[in-house]
Amino acid sequence: MSDDSHLSDNMSALRMLGEMGIIDPLSSAFGVARLYLHKGLDAMTQEQRFVFDQQVAPILLHKCSRCDEYVQLSTLPDAYEQGSMLCSRHLRQRDKGE
Repeated sequence: MSDDSHLSDNMSALRMLGEMGIIDPLSSAFGVARLYLHKGLDAMTQEQRFVFDQQVAPILLHKCSRCDEYVQLSTLPDAYEQGSMLCSRHLRQRDKGE
């Protein structure tokens, strides 16, 4: 997957999280989440990093419930909807019935 399509998938997921009411699209947290997706943590001011740590990371950064891998952001809307935080490997295994 190219960086552009990866970013596009992640931005779509962030918008879906906004539509689901998990993160307010009009909030500073949403803006910081967009900055994180576009430029990463190093591009943030101290204030933005504080918002990220306090409000964004608890929404976007989840470890798989079966291992220590992170759940891909693009799959978070489904994970929230299903109440099951799984990494891509365990998501595939679950979908295959393993």
